[in-house]
Amino acid sequence: MAEHRDPRDAVPAAVRDTFTHPLDVLRAFARDRLGPLLRDRLDALELRAVPDAPTTHNSVPLVRALHDSGRRVSVVSDADTRAVQHYLDPYGLPLAGIHGRGTDLTLLTPHPDCLLRAMHSGGAAATGVLIGSTVAELTAARQAGLRFVGLARNTTAGRQLREAGCETTVTSLAPLLQAARSL
Repeated sequence: MAEHRDPRDAVPAAVRDTFTHPLDVLRAFARDRLGPLLRDRLDALELRAVPDAPTTHNSVPLVRALHDSGRRVSVVSDADTRAVQHYLDPYGLPLAGIHGRGTDLTLLTPHPDCLLRAMHSGGAAATGVLIGSTVAELTAARQAGLRFVGLARNTTAGRQLREAGCETTVTSLAPLLQAARSL
């Protein structure tokens, strides 16, 4: 049945080779009947990948330092909410909320849906800051009226963020952790 074929077979090779990330596939099929099937498959892949997912250095102490200074911290992601929750559970972080990919695939970043959900649930304020590593996240932050700090762990990411107008870029979370501990 065509409805249950492998998603790689549904996309011509020339088009498939242009995608650099699974979220690009979801964006491309957001309005297609294959979109929900692709989302479900990516959800399953993300859940299976949780045990091997790396932790961004200093992210856990940064969340704790921000919380200790009275700031509310929410996690926003285009990943499956269950996968994000499963990934974060062992850390026991004091989070105001976790807001992952919704069912409407047209609302993936750069759409600010995830950020707006976090803000409306009390997890962020108009004075909030998004720490992100992509131009899509920068765009979503701007649309939501949030400040943005770019985390550029390589020169390509740094260049892309600067070219998109990112005013503040760091190569690690260390300076943000240091600032959070001084609050």
